[in-house]
Amino acid sequence: MSVGKSVLTKNDIITLLRTQYNIEGNIEITKLNRGSSNLFEINVNGKRYILKEFNSNKPVSLVEKEIRLIKYLQNGKLQVPQYIQLNDGRYYFIFNGKVVILQQFIEGYTVENNTGNYEQMMESATILGKLIRELIGYEGLEEEGIIDKWFSKKSVQIGVQKLEEEKKNIKGDNKYKEQFIADFNDKILIANALIDQFDFGIIRRLSIMNTHGDYSIQQLIYNEGKLATVIDFETAKKMPIVWEIVRSYSYVDKNAEDGKIDTDNLIQYFKEVSKYVELNEYDLKFAPHIYLMQLIGSTFGYREYNKDCSQKDLLKFALFRTNLCRSLYANLDKISESLLENVPHRQMILEER
Repeated sequence: MSVGKSVLTKNDIITLLRTQYNIEGNIEITKLNRGSSNLFEINVNGKRYILKEFNSNKPVSLVEKEIRLIKYLQNGKLQVPQYIQLNDGRYYFIFNGKVVILQQFIEGYTVENNTGNYEQMMESATILGKLIRELIGYEGLEEEGIIDKWFSKKSVQIGVQKLEEEKKNIKGDNKYKEQFIADFNDKILIANALIDQFDFGIIRRLSIMNTHGDYSIQQLIYNEGKLATVIDFETAKKMPIVWEIVRSYSYVDKNAEDGKIDTDNLIQYFKEVSKYVELNEYDLKFAPHIYLMQLIGSTFGYREYNKDCSQKDLLKFALFRTNLCRSLYANLDKISESLLENVPHRQMILEER
């Protein structure tokens, strides 16, 4: 993801650290090239911080939401970032139109998608389960329209329209043109099957709870011997938690790197989460459907590569997600039945679709 040019110079940062935080000493600054924001590692006489400058389109309200949520989670047992207060008691300031925060440096390392070993996969499930449990009593999150946006018949219909439009816009010199057409046709076929066959009223019978909203292996910072730290809570909201469970599994399991769901590993992932969060029959029966309907209409990666053929990583991600769609659709019944048979859950009167 592209990151806008920083509005901060090193002299700006040094001045702000001294005036806003009363941080004095030998200040060393290193620009970090990762993430979707401008990041700077700050070293002051051996004490390390991260200065984060959000993109200009980041609303202050999202930053404030994340700060409140992290302060709440700091009272529990999860590892989360530690924000540094300014002299005036706030946790952020605005510099040249951009929101800036300072947090303690988190020791550890990150792991790329689909490179996690079995232990890391299960740790991801453990942390997610604990996180959802910790958030049960938190009152600061809303659905934010996510049901209509991702999990409604209309959202899937809009996805079909986007796919049809993007198919028309494929450039003649796009060397993957035939691949694009085949993928779009498959996704349209699957989306139309969902529109015709799925009872979207089922969504409200799923467990809709507070959760991270973008939880995956890339939101974890690992430190040997310690529980991984969870970062980036700005997308936290109420939503069907099975979406977060299936999605995070699909990004951590190295057996799923080609976009093929390993049902046995998915079962183990769900069983671990269910130690901390009670799931119901609807959650398990419709878990693959929920993830599929959010993925199916996306043109992300295809659209970017069609505009700029240097975006090969985004295209690779798009191909991965299309293969996930194919794998989910081909195995909907198998995955549903396997989860219902093997994962502890609350019994309900499950109506036939």
